[in-house]
Amino acid sequence: MNYNTREIDVLVDFCRQIYKENEAQLNIINEFRIHYQKETSIWWYTRECFAYRMLNRSLRTFDINIISMMGFFLKDIHNQIKDINSKISKRTGPFVVYRGQGMLNEEFETIRNSIGGLLAFNSFLSTSEDMNVAMKFAQKSAGREGKASVLFEIEVDPALTLTPYASLDNVITCQPKEKEILFSMDTVFRIYEVKEDNDHIWKIKLKSVSDKDLAITRLTEQIRSEIGEGSPIDRLGRLMIKLDEFEKAEAFYQILAESTTTDDKKKYAWIRNQFGYIRYKQGRYKDALSLYQEAMQIQEKLNDGRNLDLATTYNNMGLLYTELNDTSKALSYHEKALSIRERDCDVSLADLASTYNNIGLVYDQRNDFSAALSHYEKALPIYKRCLPAHHPWEATLYNNIGLTEVSLGEHMVGLENLQKARKVRKRSLPCNHPSIASVCNSIGDAYQKIKDYLNALKFYEEAFDVESRVTHVNYSNLALTYYRASKILDNLEQLDKALEYAEVVVKTVDKSCTPNDTDKVRFKEHLEKLQA
Repeated sequence: MNYNTREIDVLVDFCRQIYKENEAQLNIINEFRIHYQKETSIWWYTRECFAYRMLNRSLRTFDINIISMMGFFLKDIHNQIKDINSKISKRTGPFVVYRGQGMLNEEFETIRNSIGGLLAFNSFLSTSEDMNVAMKFAQKSAGREGKASVLFEIEVDPALTLTPYASLDNVITCQPKEKEILFSMDTVFRIYEVKEDNDHIWKIKLKSVSDKDLAITRLTEQIRSEIGEGSPIDRLGRLMIKLDEFEKAEAFYQILAESTTTDDKKKYAWIRNQFGYIRYKQGRYKDALSLYQEAMQIQEKLNDGRNLDLATTYNNMGLLYTELNDTSKALSYHEKALSIRERDCDVSLADLASTYNNIGLVYDQRNDFSAALSHYEKALPIYKRCLPAHHPWEATLYNNIGLTEVSLGEHMVGLENLQKARKVRKRSLPCNHPSIASVCNSIGDAYQKIKDYLNALKFYEEAFDVESRVTHVNYSNLALTYYRASKILDNLEQLDKALEYAEVVVKTVDKSCTPNDTDKVRFKEHLEKLQA
């Protein structure tokens, strides 16, 4: 993010309002206004004052307005870390750093239940090579209600760690020298061990992502490239959409909209399209349609119906009409998008492949499974050519191909592709991601169709294990998975366990915010049958 004194003034004015009753902080804020330079960003970050507190809090809570105001500060810290990293002699082997802190019990339990999974730090990560320094910070939170005292023991391999880091021993900071190593944002480690010591401090062992996980680092780079160039606010908006953080995405695009005039028709139309996509993802289809149509009308006039932004809007219209079960309009818009993307030499190959996939989904909805499979098979080699190995989109395509083959009665071939989808998702997604549960359910359904009940049960149980550990549990989906497992157990004449699962089904569906009445009746009838 480029900045000038105006950006510093905006941040300073905001901070003065926040700390208007705190004279000490006001003096520091005035000092910041006069003396701040790019080269002093780490000095300011290590100073116990408003800058450190506001930045960390905004990154932890993803406070969009403050992140936007502090964007120049974020960039300067990151660049200074990179600069220091490039000048120091590289370590030849792994080394260990420590970080002590208090952690909310819910966050700690998530880590404790994710051994073998990945842990990402979304803010700058301050660590020390001196365990005693870190231990003091861990002990500060001992005994606090609702918090766990944790000591991270992190093994860092310089050959594998892509996120820049810097030793601050030879850097002017505002803190005493504590053998501090400062990592830039978005550092990712694998969780290896969680255990409690005799002093009730939880030690969490982390390691750099190993070379077996290089696909994950390539995947991270690919996702960053998918977010695109554009303005920083636009990129943040796209990232929030990708993370399903739709309210935050809308806030970013609202900031962008307020700085865009209707005279800049290309940018204005793009923003309307993005607002439309957010509404679509929120299930507000009428609002989405209105916004898409507004964007489309502007884009068609601008470029005679031949530009990639318009293709994106056509694609989004197709997705919307697919959800509305209007397959004729859905197919029409997807084919318009395909017509533009096939002719444009600047098209993203991933976008071209996704168009074939989306057309396949429409044919699937029409039960024209042969046509659906044909389009999926056009998309697969394109995805393999342009995406890193083990990308989630590749898994989605294997999933769609597998489901379609099962629908065509080719159960074993379909199961093979569904297993490929499961393998990719387990490798590229968090271990509690709903997409893993979804493909496990599909595999269970396929085994159920060929009456292989033991394998069906195995994958249903894997599905509800994942579904019960997601951040926001979808109780309707969880109930449906338990119901499927209960039916299988009934077929296997394991009646006690079938009854146990059926009771869980009825209790679980009652927790759903939007219970399906038809499902509730079906679940209750199944329970009563087993109780009879």
